[in-house]
Amino acid sequence: MGSLFERGKVLFELKRYDLAASEFVSELGDGPSQPLVFAMLAATQVNLKRFADAEKSVRSAIALAPDFAYPHYVRSFILQHRRRWREAEDAVREAIRLEPQCDFFHQLAAIAASRNKTSEALSAVDHALQLNPLHNPSILLKGNLLARAGQLREAHALFQTAISNNPEDAAAQHALGSSHLQSGNASQALDLLREARRLDPVTANDSAAIALAYGYMIWPLRWLNVCTVRIWQWSHKQRWALFATSAAAFALVGREVGLSSGRKSDFVDYWVWFCIVAVSFFVFPIMLDRAANLLGTSLLRREFSIPWRWMILSPLLFFRSAWSYASILTGAILIGIEPTLGIIACQFGAAFPLLAASAKTGTGREMGLLCLPVLVLLMALGCYSAVLTNFQGSFIGVALLVVFFLITLFCDTIADRIVSWRFRRSSLYIDASR
Repeated sequence: MGSLFERGKVLFELKRYDLAASEFVSELGDGPSQPLVFAMLAATQVNLKRFADAEKSVRSAIALAPDFAYPHYVRSFILQHRRRWREAEDAVREAIRLEPQCDFFHQLAAIAASRNKTSEALSAVDHALQLNPLHNPSILLKGNLLARAGQLREAHALFQTAISNNPEDAAAQHALGSSHLQSGNASQALDLLREARRLDPVTANDSAAIALAYGYMIWPLRWLNVCTVRIWQWSHKQRWALFATSAAAFALVGREVGLSSGRKSDFVDYWVWFCIVAVSFFVFPIMLDRAANLLGTSLLRREFSIPWRWMILSPLLFFRSAWSYASILTGAILIGIEPTLGIIACQFGAAFPLLAASAKTGTGREMGLLCLPVLVLLMALGCYSAVLTNFQGSFIGVALLVVFFLITLFCDTIADRIVSWRFRRSSLYIDASR
């Protein structure tokens, strides 16, 4: 390998992929074929989104050197783009088997995270950090996984560590800025998000987050942001506690309020209004985010190079949110009038990780679809117990309701173990867990 290859490597590191590809092609034309050149050409073509050409190049590299790990690693990106998840996992596992490297484990973790396989992703990313504790992409990926699980404080610390390792890392600046935005610290979030955009104006230019942070710096949105509660940022256990407590409340008042019991009292009006206010309290942040984003975008219109004509139609964006909000309030009224529906809604919320795992793991060959029949069976039990609790003196319904919520307490763990079952049986998982 000569100067053309070395020049191609420099251009690849500078993200000048079109010029790098030309240098690698010239290198292949001037001398004997080298597997590394083919692999680097394939990696360049992946970044140029020329996946058919990348597939040919990586196959040539593997044919020349089947025991060379890097081509298998590059091939996993091609398969990942084509949503052939299992083959992508197999390709990167083969690379790890041949030569365990931090980048290879990170790619395995990224594939697992995109398929909602949290335990597998955390195991792989921990192994990557064992090989290189300063690997910022793995630190950021672990932070995102923890943030997704509701562990915002731990995620925040990891993002700060990534910036300490490399203050010029745009992804780390963006991740910490997003973490501050979720925590309600709009001022620091705005500075970090703008710094990320300065460092990488292409991939770290998150205008929506910048507009949202700027909108939340303005009173009264700043005060409202502190007062709102965003349950989607909670951990599963915290959300479960809310749903279990709410279901117990619905079960207690069901005999007084429920139409199925044939009773009506003055308490029903107060109860319905309570349900409307309670649901509004948890749904309000969605409307507040839309208002802050629209306000921030309006004030930063020139910074985002948005034409003034867009601002005339921008209030129309509220109609979709208002329609969703009205639909949710209608549901709040229904569950207030008929508490059995409220119990079922709480049960669905507690079992939601199973549905999320089914939706994010794709095709009919995937283990994730096993979460769907488990969810159906669990909801059948839940609906049956909800109906029974509405009958006076139904101890069986209450007992089944308790059993249902005891099961759903570990619903996220059940979903994660189902989707990661195949990985748990492999030797790679056993080795990474030691």
